Amino acid sequence: MADCCALTGKQADFFKYYEQAMDLEENDSIRLELKRILVRKHIQFEQPIYALILLNELKDKLSEKESLFYAVAANYLLNNYSESKRRMHELSGFIPAYDSLYVSGIYLKAEKSWERNMNQYSIYSAVLPGAGQMLSGAYMAGADAFFLNMTIFSLAGVMISHLSFLDAFLTCYPLIKRYYLSNIIQAKKAAEEQKEANKYVYYNQLLDYMNEGLNPE
Repeated sequence: MADCCALTGKQADFFKYYEQAMDLEENDSIRLELKRILVRKHIQFEQPIYALILLNELKDKLSEKESLFYAVAANYLLNNYSESKRRMHELSGFIPAYDSLYVSGIYLKAEKSWERNMNQYSIYSAVLPGAGQMLSGAYMAGADAFFLNMTIFSLAGVMISHLSFLDAFLTCYPLIKRYYLSNIIQAKKAAEEQKEANKYVYYNQLLDYMNEGLNPE
């Protein structure tokens, strides 16, 4: 039942059934295996705090290599890069031909990406509509924001030249308020989405490296 819940994405039900299974299980070795599965699932479902709590309970029952592997992943997901890096350094003893430069590069990129100031992208789009989105990699959204706002500003300019400032203001102010301000807000949102995406790009690189190093063919 728990496995079916995991496959369908029902996380709460999955953990409920697994905890019930552990409470009913009398065999210590099976209980240990259930806890190991829970650690993996907490990491898979991005619940690193619970994974670390279980790891603390299992610290004398899991191999050092296994404990370190999960600790690296859990601390990374918590954005605790210094602790994750420290655990990775301890794990390096189990990885033949450990490439410290490659691993340090992953952490450096992850830290740099996570520490970026998201407000600066709003400023970019305030100065030039769409710029913040484009710098975040949302090129289509940036182009749309640029051309839409330039069209509105051009319309305002034409109306000022041929009619009056009041006509331009009454016609274009609602459009500027909606689309120009939305462009600024969306720039920050795009940057935050890109930051989150980068986090998992580097996370997957780290997992791939650990899996390949710990399980050489």
